[in-house]
Amino acid sequence: MKNLILLIWMAILVSNVSGQSKKETNYLDGKDLVGVWQRNFQAVGNGLQQNFRFFPDGKFEVHFADEQDDARDIYQLKGTYRLVKNALYLTIRSRVVYENGKMEISGSNEDGNIFQYNGGVSREIPEPDPKECSSPIYLTIISKENAKLDNEVYFKVSAHDLKAVGINPADFQ
Repeated sequence: MKNLILLIWMAILVSNVSGQSKKETNYLDGKDLVGVWQRNFQAVGNGLQQNFRFFPDGKFEVHFADEQDDARDIYQLKGTYRLVKNALYLTIRSRVVYENGKMEISGSNEDGNIFQYNGGVSREIPEPDPKECSSPIYLTIISKENAKLDNEVYFKVSAHDLKAVGINPADFQ
């Protein structure tokens, strides 16, 4: 009888331990993170909205918008990333700005922006002393194609939609 109680007790302990380890694996691995993640929308439409691009070599880019849309100084951030469970650590190595253009009222209501640059060029500016950010971005997994990065919802863009906006899906393999 003692052996039976001990066996049941051991089975309960093993069950609890294996249940806890299953909870701890609710993270995207590096392969699942690689790709383009667009904020708020799964569909691409006329072009990508704000998006993160994670490459298999540990590099990332954040694209805030089309470089001619709206009155914005920084259009991209570039750097490296490190994923530890649900914590994403970024090192920003450069920023891309758009300059020497003429600010105008947008002629289109489709993009939702009032202003746009006309003319000008983009320029990449290296960060003088890049260091990994001490505070990570926390990932909350909703599915393999939907996640929260801190408080913002992102959707993974399909290979078909990447091709539609002129991005080569092979860049993310």
